[in-house]
Amino acid sequence: GWRLRRQDGLQYSTTMTATQKIEAFRGRIYSSLWRLPDEVWRAGVEAMEKALAEHYPDPDAPQPVEHTFFVAVYERP
Repeated sequence: GWRLRRQDGLQYSTTMTATQKIEAFRGRIYSSLWRLPDEVWRAGVEAMEKALAEHYPDPDAPQPVEHTFFVAVYERP
């Protein structure tokens, strides 16, 4: 079959605010949220909103986010 020639990860940083993150959950942009029943998803968003209000005095302050993009190169047989 196919043979792995090279595999690597590219690391990079971005920023995101707590407000942007919770908006992403409210909008259900992550595919992992699509399978959740609506009542479970709503309860999770409400818990995040409560935690945001309690722990983030400035929810619009940028926070660092680390990412890794993985790449694999295969050779045909």
